[in-house]
Amino acid sequence: NPHVLCVGINAEYMGIKSDKHMGKIKNVLQRMKERVVSAEERKKQTYQKRMGKQVQASVLQDRAKAKRQLAEKVDKFKKRKRTSGDDGFDIGLSDDEEKQKKTNRHGMQKSSQGRRGQKPQNKPKGKAKPGKGKRPGKSRRKR
Repeated sequence: NPHVLCVGINAEYMGIKSDKHMGKIKNVLQRMKERVVSAEERKKQTYQKRMGKQVQASVLQDRAKAKRQLAEKVDKFKKRKRTSGDDGFDIGLSDDEEKQKKTNRHGMQKSSQGRRGQKPQNKPKGKAKPGKGKRPGKSRRKR
């Protein structure tokens, strides 16, 4: 019967492809899709990087501006202090507070001596070797 075609010939005639060939096509399409997605991701990252740099630059400018303003305020304050001779603070210690500063917690006068009225002794640091003095500093050593 001439109208009945073989399966392989019919498949070629109708344009039907084998599973192996369709698998290859699927892989190619999948790789193309991955390339497009990765290209979009790269574009997105470069845009974010550019915007991040702009934001960082504006932040640095704002900090510099604030620093300049603070320096100007300090300069104005110093100039005002120099011209008026007044430091701008009206805080003073009363006589009681001054006495408290000069006395210890027991109400006794503070002294320059150490504990129990003894003067602190200056003991040499480190152990001196018998027969030899303390090792001299670097500048005094013989070379």
